[in-house]
This record gives sequence, structure tokens and C-alpha cells, in this order.
Amino acid sequence: MAMPLIQAHKVNILRERQRVSLETILRDFPMLQMVGGGAVEPLPVVAGDAVKPITNEAPIIVPSSPAPVKAPVAKPPAPSKSDIVPRIVVGPISAADQAMLDTFLGLKQRNKFYEGEARNEWNAFRAFVGGRAMKDCTRVDGRAYATYLSKKGLKSATVTKRINYLSAPIAHDPTFTDTRPNPFDRAVVVVVDDAKEILPFTDDDMTLVRDQMLPKLGPNEKLLWLMCATMGLRHSEAFAIEREHSHKGIRFVKLGQKTKDSKRDLPLPDCLLPFLPVRIHGPLFTGSCKNVSKNLLRALRRVGITDSQKNVYSLRHRAHARLRRVRCPEDLQRMIVGHTLGHKHVRKDVHDRYGQGECLVDLTKPFVDQIGF
Repeated sequence: MAMPLIQAHKVNILRERQRVSLETILRDFPMLQMVGGGAVEPLPVVAGDAVKPITNEAPIIVPSSPAPVKAPVAKPPAPSKSDIVPRIVVGPISAADQAMLDTFLGLKQRNKFYEGEARNEWNAFRAFVGGRAMKDCTRVDGRAYATYLSKKGLKSATVTKRINYLSAPIAHDPTFTDTRPNPFDRAVVVVVDDAKEILPFTDDDMTLVRDQMLPKLGPNEKLLWLMCATMGLRHSEAFAIEREHSHKGIRFVKLGQKTKDSKRDLPLPDCLLPFLPVRIHGPLFTGSCKNVSKNLLRALRRVGITDSQKNVYSLRHRAHARLRRVRCPEDLQRMIVGHTLGHKHVRKDVHDRYGQGECLVDLTKPFVDQIGF
């Protein structure tokens, strides 16, 4: 009953506001069509867009076509990291600094990882101080850089290691230290024991990996997992293997680039042999150690091992735990995993050096075979 009155009231409001004909209103607003048979007397319409005025007021122009739709405005691209933090471009390293670094790296044979990290650290520090040479830097610069690394969230051990890349070449250069102090002397003022404890994998973890992760891994990732699991290797040690040896019919590899005590002969376990070449005579991996390790960690997280204290290095901890469980003698345990013999602050005597060159893979192999995966 009330619908015709409501519709007529709406029409009157529009007529008063816009001074347009009823025909135009009904054309542009079809929802206002009269219902219940009601009729409204139409007003005369002038041809075109101009509507005949109802009073003596000026005519009102009503658009005969809908207003054009504005095209969506594209959002500006997000600024790149280089736009947010401008990269500091520095000139070439000074001849004196280059000679000092090259001399230190040439004092003894080092692995390619150490040399690469050392050179990268020198470049990073030069960028931090605006390209200045080491002779123009002070302890204020060294401590500021150590603080900068700490604020990036790096662990104290990592900060100390990176500062040592800078400090060691200077300390070995008498021409530098005789005339000025080492900028990195006591740069790390506070050393916090903030290293994260790594937990070994449990038997349930290893079962989960065997059933759900190993079948889906690529060849590089699978081989690295198996070698670290069955031999307790460091990642870099597995990538450094390029040949094998034999002693009393036992296949073994020579390892050790991290420290002097990490050098050792390690037998290849029987459970690993089906995944190795008949004879190792070249690199076992085609990808980089860093990328393969990252892929393994992602695979671990995908199968549900999300504990932050468990990562691929947990395999090395598990190997050590397995050796203890099978009552492997402590000296053989250290020989297998490549740990320091005795406390690091205890000076070795003649007894510790005797017999170090003898190949003992026939003694360690029975215990290595019990690590498994």
C-alpha cells in the first residue's frame, strides 16, 4: 500500500533537487518505476541533453551517457634494497693493505673458504669506513665495526671470527705494528656465551627422514646427508673429498682442513658404499656447499623437524652420541670426529706426538660402521 507513495516521494525529491523530467529520472533510475498501476503525468522533454525548465530558472543539463570510468592507477614498484640502503662504493684496496693480506694468507696453506671469507671481510670493513686504508683506521673504528656486527644479530663467536680475519694479517705485519696499534686489538669488548646448543637427532627423527625426506632429495643433498650421518663429517669436509685410499683392504678418505687436529684418516662405512662411486677420483658434488646445506635444512623443516636446535649439523652430534653408546674409546672418538686431543689450553708433550702418522682405520672402522643412518 505504501510503496506507490514512497516512490512518488522519492521522485518529488529528485525533481526539486535536479529539476529534470520524470522521464529522465525513470530512464536513469529504473528502480523507481511506479508499482501498483500508479501513473505520473510526464513532463515535456527538450531534445538533446537540455531539459525544459519547470520554472523561469536556467535549464539544467543532464548527462545522456554514463560518466567514464577511471582506469585503475598502477601502484609504484616497491623500492629495492639498494634504494633503501645505498651501497657504498669504495675504490681499490691500497697496495700496502693488499700486500699485507696476501702475505698473511700465503704463510701457510689454507682452504679456499678461509681465504674467500677473509677477503670478503676486508672489503666489508673498507666499505664500513668509507674506503680508508688500514693505516688510517684506529681502535675506535675497530670497535665500531665490532658493535655494528653485533647489532646485526650475529653471535659473539661469529663476530670474533670476523674480527680475527681483519686483525690477524695486521698482527703478522711488523712494519704496521711497530709504528701504530692494531685497530682491532680488543675490538670485541664483551664476549657473551650466546651460542645455540645443537641437539642430536633422535631415532624417531632419523626414521622420519628415511621414510619421508630421503626419497625426495636431489643427488647432492642425499649424498651429503648420508655422508654426514654415517661418518659425522662437517659439511665442508664432505665437499673437500676428491679421492680415496686403501689400507688393509679398507677404503678410507683423508680429511681435515679446519684445524691441525681435524686431519685424520676416516674409513668409509659399509652402509655408505652403495651410494658412492666404485672408486672416488674427483669431486663428489656438483653444487656449492652453502646451497646444498640450505636445501637440506629446508627439507628437514618440510617433513616436520622444526626445532631450531636441530639442523643438519645435528648429524655430527648424533654420530658422537652413537660412538659413546657403543663404548668407543675416547681417543678413537676424537680421531673419528676430528676433535682436539686433550684440553685446548693443555700443552702437548712428546707422548702426544708419537704415532700420529700411523693409519688406524682398521681400529676405527668397526665403530664407524655402527653409526649408521
